[in-house]
Amino acid sequence: SHVITNESTGVISGATAGIEDTGAGSDISGVGGVDSFGHITGTGVGGIGIEVAASGNISGGIHNESTGVIHGASTGIFLNGHAGGISGLVENAGTISGASKGIQVADGEIGGAIQNDATGTISGNAVGILVTGTNSHISGGIDNSGQIIGVTGVGIEVLAGGTIAVITNQSGGTISGGTTGILVNGNGDISIGITNSGTIKGPLAINVSGAKISGGITNQSGGVIQGTGGTAISLTNLTGSTPITINGGQIIGNVTDNTPADLTSDFSPVTVAGTFATDGNFTV
Repeated sequence: SHVITNESTGVISGATAGIEDTGAGSDISGVGGVDSFGHITGTGVGGIGIEVAASGNISGGIHNESTGVIHGASTGIFLNGHAGGISGLVENAGTISGASKGIQVADGEIGGAIQNDATGTISGNAVGILVTGTNSHISGGIDNSGQIIGVTGVGIEVLAGGTIAVITNQSGGTISGGTTGILVNGNGDISIGITNSGTIKGPLAINVSGAKISGGITNQSGGVIQGTGGTAISLTNLTGSTPITINGGQIIGNVTDNTPADLTSDFSPVTVAGTFATDGNFTV
């Protein structure tokens, strides 16, 4: 087994990538996997903090501690695994960031969850977490108690057939974007759904277009879904059922489906199971 431990004064840096795990049989497999208290950086043009490519694997997971920084001039963590992946947990209590994307899954699978702790920030100028392509999956889902930010773009984006099992935004957690908090399009899916007890916000908070959230969108007591541009949830050309359940909290902005139940489909049923506040209209 192999482990990489980066202490608080440690710096692991490369022009292409700080850490690159590539090729069949390449595995950082020991308990703890990559455990960093210091800095891991990819500094060159297109630089990546940690890259897993060409059937590489980190079965021990990635653990970025509260003092840890994983940063890429392009992407913080980039998975382009071609049947490889990160089969362990990706846990962040520090900062994972990229000038473009915080975490990108472009081909491969994160078999464990992405767990962003209360002190953790995952951010990219374009996208906080991006999952793209039919072979791209976060099977353990995303559990957020901290900050996931797409500064000028999208907090969490799923597209081109990518999937995330579940997004759980805990109380105190924030998922935000300069344009959209969570975007699912191009036949993407969140199979177990979104459960929100924190805050999801952006000019458009949740946007599902040409895709679906099979497990639905559930807002819990204390949860806020806020569309600062006027739309909290937009459902357009859904490819399957995307139910909405409101157990409480606040929906700030309109909720819309361009093919509501009284027209061609019943893809967006709404269940109200608790007291909630809204300042928008529901057209679903």
